[in-house]
Amino acid sequence: MPANAHQAPTPADRPTADLAADLRDVADLLRAWEAPIVVLAHVDPDGDALSSLLTMARALRRLGKRVLAPLAPPRYLAFLAEPGELDEPLSELPDGSLVLLLDTGPARATGAPLEGAALLVNLDHHPGNEGPADVLVVRPELAATAILVKHLVDALGLAWDAHLATPCLCGILTDTGTFRYANTDRHTLAVAGELIDAGVDYADLTDR
Repeated sequence: MPANAHQAPTPADRPTADLAADLRDVADLLRAWEAPIVVLAHVDPDGDALSSLLTMARALRRLGKRVLAPLAPPRYLAFLAEPGELDEPLSELPDGSLVLLLDTGPARATGAPLEGAALLVNLDHHPGNEGPADVLVVRPELAATAILVKHLVDALGLAWDAHLATPCLCGILTDTGTFRYANTDRHTLAVAGELIDAGVDYADLTDR
């Protein structure tokens, strides 16, 4: 009998143990951070980049953090952001900023310079992303960075509702071709199901 025959499998909607540990560490950093947090994604964003940024910005604001989220959404995704929710590009970072990079891939431009960051956290699902980062969590086996964001928000202990879950699900839909691409697996569908259960109007979102 194999040594792991009696080990319970990880539930489909949960991260693996090592990823969960990494994200708990990131969550602890974010909760403790008292200076501004700048959330960045790549310019000319696709749905995963914009959705990951919006979800994290909303989550961190619920924790009372001062958050800057400089990004211009494409017209077809502008419905996701509320007026005033996104910031103009920054020419420099506020003093003491933690920068949270999302879905940037290797060496893609963002809405702010990275020089002067007090701490740089980089979360991504693109292979080949080796930083820059003080904390780097890259998981190419995940279909979207939005799935990493889902697990990070869980690690922060926040309750999901439609306001948080709608952009997060949009990111997953974008990078899976609405579950038509080969990267759609059981974990992806389970995470998406949790977001729908949180109140997302799935029919409305997919009609956009």
